[in-house]
Amino acid sequence: MAGPDPLPSGPPGNPAPAASRPPASQRLPFWPHAVAAALALIALGYATGRVRAPATAREPSVAVPQRQPTPAAAAREPAPPEPEVNVPIFELAAGASARTIEWPAEAALATFVLSLGPAPARDEYALRLRAHDGALVLSAQGLRRTPAATLSIAVPRRMLPQGRFVFELLAAGAKPEDVPLQSYAVEVKRLQSKP
Repeated sequence: MAGPDPLPSGPPGNPAPAASRPPASQRLPFWPHAVAAALALIALGYATGRVRAPATAREPSVAVPQRQPTPAAAAREPAPPEPEVNVPIFELAAGASARTIEWPAEAALATFVLSLGPAPARDEYALRLRAHDGALVLSAQGLRRTPAATLSIAVPRRMLPQGRFVFELLAAGAKPEDVPLQSYAVEVKRLQSKP
């Protein structure tokens, strides 16, 4: 035995007569409409880019929300670099023999970790990177010693073509003619991308 229908179909305070409304057993269910509305919202999300398909396990990705800087802020600060995944990390020890490193084809950046070893402890260091012919590739200031007695620097692929290079560790504020505290030689080999 079904009780009275609690939902009025007329204006508030003036319910419609029971004969003008079909019984609950004859009304259409609401769930097909709810499913259709949910699918429409999902399709709209994909179309506007607010919803993204999940990345496959073979394609690493990093999502970075886009923000619109004010014109004054855009003029003051450079654009931040894009995040990189699977960045190779090469650990180097000072010495005369060159360490051969294999730079993966898909890596646009590599991090070099330099072991300080017996280098004198300082608050800050400077670093020069030279090609085998002595040409200066880069010069960096403000490198700080970690608790593990290392320094690190990230270098873009375009700065290190295949060949031999030397990282030269210097005291902070050193002049170009100053002798390095330590040197780290590397032989860069570029790996080909896999088909």
